[in-house]
Amino acid sequence: MKLTIGNSEALASAIEFSDNEIVFLFGSPLSASSGQTVGIPGVRGVLDIIESRLSEKPKLLELYHKNVSSAQPDTDRYQSSFDFLSMYTSPNTVNGIIRSATLQAYKGDVSDIDINDVTQLIELQNDVRNWSIPPATKSLSEILLNFDKASKIALTPNFDPLLSIALEQASYKPARVVLHGDSNLEQFQVSNVNVIHFHGFWVDTDTLHTPAQLTLDRPLLKQSLTRILSNKTLVVLGYGGWDDIFTQVLFSMISDSGANFDILWAFFESNESTIKQKYQCLLESVAPAIQRGRFKTYGGIDCHSFLPQLSEALECSNAVTENSHNLTSAPVTEEKHIQEGEQEFEDREAALIPWNIFLEPAHSSVRVTERSYLLGLLAKHRCVNVEAEWGISHREFVYSLKLEAKSTYFNAPIFRVDLAGVRNKKEIFERIERETGVSLQVFIQKLPQYNNIVFFDDVGAELTKSNDVARLVEDLESLLPIMYEYNENAKVVLVSRKRLSNNFPTMQLSKLEDYDAKEFILNHSNVGDKLDSNAIDTVIELGKGIPSSIERCIQDLNLLSSEELYEEHYTPESRSWDNDGDFPAEIINRVEQLASSQELHTKRSYQLLETLAVLEFGDTFYNLKRTNPDATYRKTNLDELHDLELVEATNLTRSIVEVPVNSGETKILRLPSAVRNYVYGKLNSAKVYEISKNIAKVHLGENWRAGKVQLCQLTKRQIKESDKVAGSTQVLLAQLLKCSIELDLGRDINSAIRACRSYCKQISNAARYKEVISFSKHIRAIARESDKVGSLSYFYMLEGYSSRMISKHEEAEPLLLDALKEKEHLTNDEIVQVLVNLMFMYDSLGKLDEAIRYAKETLEVEPKNSDALLKLEELSDLNEIQKLKNLEEKFRNNNRIITANNAALVLCDLESSYKSKVYWLNRVLASQEKDQYNQMRAITKKALLDPSGHFTPNTQELKLLHTCYIFSFSQGMNRMFNDSHKLLWNHYIEQRNYVTVFNLYRHSSLYWRIYGFADKELQYSNEIKLLVARLLPEAIDLSRYENAYVIHRAQLLAQDES
Repeated sequence: MKLTIGNSEALASAIEFSDNEIVFLFGSPLSASSGQTVGIPGVRGVLDIIESRLSEKPKLLELYHKNVSSAQPDTDRYQSSFDFLSMYTSPNTVNGIIRSATLQAYKGDVSDIDINDVTQLIELQNDVRNWSIPPATKSLSEILLNFDKASKIALTPNFDPLLSIALEQASYKPARVVLHGDSNLEQFQVSNVNVIHFHGFWVDTDTLHTPAQLTLDRPLLKQSLTRILSNKTLVVLGYGGWDDIFTQVLFSMISDSGANFDILWAFFESNESTIKQKYQCLLESVAPAIQRGRFKTYGGIDCHSFLPQLSEALECSNAVTENSHNLTSAPVTEEKHIQEGEQEFEDREAALIPWNIFLEPAHSSVRVTERSYLLGLLAKHRCVNVEAEWGISHREFVYSLKLEAKSTYFNAPIFRVDLAGVRNKKEIFERIERETGVSLQVFIQKLPQYNNIVFFDDVGAELTKSNDVARLVEDLESLLPIMYEYNENAKVVLVSRKRLSNNFPTMQLSKLEDYDAKEFILNHSNVGDKLDSNAIDTVIELGKGIPSSIERCIQDLNLLSSEELYEEHYTPESRSWDNDGDFPAEIINRVEQLASSQELHTKRSYQLLETLAVLEFGDTFYNLKRTNPDATYRKTNLDELHDLELVEATNLTRSIVEVPVNSGETKILRLPSAVRNYVYGKLNSAKVYEISKNIAKVHLGENWRAGKVQLCQLTKRQIKESDKVAGSTQVLLAQLLKCSIELDLGRDINSAIRACRSYCKQISNAARYKEVISFSKHIRAIARESDKVGSLSYFYMLEGYSSRMISKHEEAEPLLLDALKEKEHLTNDEIVQVLVNLMFMYDSLGKLDEAIRYAKETLEVEPKNSDALLKLEELSDLNEIQKLKNLEEKFRNNNRIITANNAALVLCDLESSYKSKVYWLNRVLASQEKDQYNQMRAITKKALLDPSGHFTPNTQELKLLHTCYIFSFSQGMNRMFNDSHKLLWNHYIEQRNYVTVFNLYRHSSLYWRIYGFADKELQYSNEIKLLVARLLPEAIDLSRYENAYVIHRAQLLAQDES
């Protein structure tokens, strides 16, 4: 990276001609000794004081030398030294060292001063004439008082009072803001010059020195620093850019491409290579700002010569001398001459700082319809309630509103207030004042007179009693109209986990659908062109639609392969997050409250929480009660988790195309994704294995270890119904295998593999092709880490078959060939299955010679194999239709129904007349043996062949068309899906069943967006638009979000086309 380094003359010019107000950030060199002027000791001097103080205790000094290497650079040794002092001594010792260093700048006698007596120290501090002020500090005080572009804010990590004392020596009383915890800076600001010490002060507060202290998350300080620095020019002098709260804020601002700021950073060093080497981490972090010209570097800046020269050039030094008699200890005020008729009723000093975050560009590429829908609601209403689950990046979604270029809210300021834990009107007032630095009335008064959004975040969060939420909502409903009436340009967004009130229009924000997850990945700034389709599919699957999880997978792919990602997914230790900031504090508090309880009932509730964390897709309470070998879980345990909002229930209902029907018979209990990730990350492999074995007896039956898997009723139902996910059983089996390998339990590894084979065969028999592929990939990825797992040819066989069935031939071919390479581990029937699949695959690819070859190889193993015989006849040069008819009848009479149906479908294609074609299709539809796949092929063929173009299905055929749609939707079978959609659409349009038409469009739109059928979605969007135009208003219930979403999506697409 090319680095342009300016000199002192350039820096002085940039300061003088800055367009923005200037904020100075200064470090320890400004307080250091210069020439004959004694100041505060630097890093080397403080290390000497530490050595001197510890020499009084030889044993402690010996430990110090043992733990803190003298070979480290002084800055590293400084932090290591305070790490040591923090662990081995008391806070008073640490503070005493800083106080001793500070007093070196005091010119009076300090021999009798008690270093721990704060009262004595303050008396010395107030003796302002007896302090030695280095030239850099004195000159900075002059600039702050007399340069009109200098803001009234000076930031410093220093602990000493020298700048404040320099101002007082000029007869000016500054405001000093001292922090060592988390606070909002704006609540302290007054009209005086504010000297802000963000690492503490030499008296009154503890000081921060160690890396853990310096980087401790302080969200209120971070937010207010961001607001203070926005639209300013920051001049940094004598500060090395340590990893602390200030650099965190700086990097956050820099990563926002829309932020308006300038940074002028002065280095003492002048050589470019030296600066690059010494400040490498800093420069890499600010590279985006350097490229945009927002971060400028200057070298050879000795603050003790530069600042006096700058003060003189700006004519500040004389100004202080001439005007010092006008400065008193009272805050400086400017007399306002208000002419008659121009009375002021606002505090012109108060200002609101818009909310600002770094937004990963990928967020702007997703949730396009949801964002447009919310903007549409805001155009009609003053306030909108957004329902959002924990951890799905709702803040990024709200922030993205201002980046929508075609919107009236493009670049509109957003003012965010976090209402988590707020219960009533009084606490609303307090929270607004704490977060914005102004009272509610001033907040409303200062909202801009142009489009703006007030974002109340986490409304009702941390409130476990419904009465508290109701009272909060009632108070909001009374306050919000005041805001609306005073400022017609302000719109309000309330984000909550659940709907707050019927009085607020509401929209639901969910996890990313697969098409959005793919867009998020492809547009992510850390991706580029390096991810192949397999890696993208892996990230989509493991990311579960949660942007933060997707980003973790993207990051992990820099180090891991796709297969290794699968393996890590089942390792709880890999979920040990870097810090608790990855999760809402509300989750952490509630989970830890359960985990630390000694009360028996609550301990059992926590055990239930751990069990649900292992069951990624949830379970029924009937099953859960049987998983605890010590004692049955009671409903009161479930109630305790539900009251804390740590568990949620969903109905197991059919929801595609047909109007949802809830029998109320089955509810799935699961943890919200963020809760599950946090709890699972607290476990280890041994604990996960213990829980998994207890669950296995319920989900897999008592004999699962022998490979005799008896699936529970829930899993059977989920597998049977094509629109349901396979559920937690798949995850359970993967965890049994992963944990047994992790714990190196040979017999258990074999047991897990046997169970996995049995389960994989069952879902394959149920035609759950995508689930077979996913499960097999997971198992193969986990098994590769152990030499105790035998051949995986069985999984190659089933995965290859499933890949072929959904037309993924490029993936099926190597899998089937790999299975054949290890055929000694397969039975004869399994070898035949591999050969037959290769035969069908090559036939589909038009490689007829290969198809014939594998048909013949099949007959060598099984001479009477009906599939191979039929295929050879079909591919023969003669291709006699009568011979095929004879074979069809023979196979059907011998109860080879699937092969007979295959023959009938071939005959349908060979016949020329409509009547003859339908004859063969009806034979397939009339099959007694269940051959659902061929029957689905037959019904779509029959319907599309109808010469009238208006096929009218009977009851059984309509049911089969629904099955066809649901099956192809879940398995990603494009041709079958588009055909069944078209047929169902025409049928329900003719029936004028518009509720089902809308439901059909909503699901089909989702499918088309995932698989890239933009033309299909646009075609039917235009039909929806025309349909709505001629419908009576009462024909569709637009109060239902699903219907409103359909209309909005359709209109959005039609608008984009025009």
